[in-house]
Amino acid sequence: MKRNLQRKRDQLATRSTWIASGLETFGHDRRVAGSLLAAGVAFRLFLMMLPLALLSAAALGFASSEPRPASSADVARQYGLTLALASTIASSAGDSSRGRWILLGTGLVLLLWAGRGVAQAISRAFALAWGTEPARGRAAVAMTLTVIGGFLAAIAVTTLAAILRARATPIGILATAALPILYFSIFLLLSWTLPHAARSVRALVPGALLVATGLTLLQVVTIFFIAGRLSHASQLYGSLGIVSTLMFWLFLIGRMVVASAGLNATLWRRRTRNHEYPASRTS
Repeated sequence: MKRNLQRKRDQLATRSTWIASGLETFGHDRRVAGSLLAAGVAFRLFLMMLPLALLSAAALGFASSEPRPASSADVARQYGLTLALASTIASSAGDSSRGRWILLGTGLVLLLWAGRGVAQAISRAFALAWGTEPARGRAAVAMTLTVIGGFLAAIAVTTLAAILRARATPIGILATAALPILYFSIFLLLSWTLPHAARSVRALVPGALLVATGLTLLQVVTIFFIAGRLSHASQLYGSLGIVSTLMFWLFLIGRMVVASAGLNATLWRRRTRNHEYPASRTS
């Protein structure tokens, strides 16, 4: 039976270049243990999300005139999981001005430390996919700052689109529609700073499209599905339900990041092989 499946897979691969590329990407992902790499990226992202949540909680504390923040479900429905976690942290931190300043200072310090871990995890995943070495020295510092800035930019545009969408204005609809383009641009820049062997940014476009599409779908699912479940989980399990949902969300993001590196590297290798050994033409 295994031979029959192998034969059918080979037949499909000969019929379509895209199917062959997908099968090669899937095989490479299995060889490098893509799920484990994604779990490592997700864990590092979780560590980075905590200082981001602290900063968000501090911002909510300074901006809000109400004695208590909105519920986690309401914040998740409007802004996403990051600010939902921030709302929970803000509730625990209290409403004093001193508590908000502590959240702000602690968040900034931890953001740099956690962002370095995220950059290293993603860098190793990209280096393994492309067969290169992880960034070191000044290149690693620049990559870390770019990764932190990229994730901050993604969260910022998501939050801004949610605020405009909540006001039910045409600008809000346009901002929401523009999210995939913004996600694509941000991750394309991140991919260029991460380890790769491509000579042109065009080789990194497929992976950026994959991540942009995935993030857009996650945003839609978060708004229309997870937000309601999050309210129920909060009543049953408290903060544990929120953190569990967040970890699953981050694992999916990590899976997309690892898959994007494998997809780009596979397509690049296939183009390189075809260029070096072009198929013979029959007259």
